[in-house]
Amino acid sequence: MRTELVLNRRRSLLSRLGDFLGEVGKEYYRQLQMERAIRELREMPDYLLSDIGLSRSEIPFVVREGDRDGSRRQRG
Repeated sequence: MRTELVLNRRRSLLSRLGDFLGEVGKEYYRQLQMERAIRELREMPDYLLSDIGLSRSEIPFVVREGDRDGSRRQRG
C-alpha cells in the first residue's frame, strides 16, 4: 500500500512537471513568433507601415500587446 502511494505521488509530480515543461515550451515558441513578427515589420518601409496604420515606434507594443484597449482603431 505504501508503495502504491509513493508511485501515485511520483506520477502526480511527473504529470505536473510535464505540464510545466509544456507551458514553458509554448511560451518559448510564442516569444519566437513575436520576435519574428517584430523583425519582419521592422524590415518594412515606412510607407507600408503607414498603410496598415502602424508607426515604427509602435511595432513592439502592437505585436506583444495587440489592440487591447481599442485606442489604435480608426485613426484620423
